Amino acid sequence: MSTKQDILKRINEVVADEKGHSVTMDSMLVDAELDSLGTMMMLATLDSEFPTLALDENGNELLANDLENLSIRDLVIKCKLLIIKAS
Repeated sequence: MSTKQDILKRINEVVADEKGHSVTMDSMLVDAELDSLGTMMMLATLDSEFPTLALDENGNELLANDLENLSIRDLVIKCKLLIIKAS
């Protein structure tokens, strides 16, 4: 089972592929300094590994929300919850 650090590592791999900057758990998504296409590609890649990543806890689409206020910690926790839920 993936740990939060494993998920963070995977996020940083995807960010690096999109030519962004590494992030920490305390970073915001905008700290990765991805352009809009890079952000969408990163979220699409993560969505392929965590199929319901595009939904928040209320069932709202993540992509429709304010991505500037999305923390990496929230993203990691969302991925971790999906792993646990799938188990």
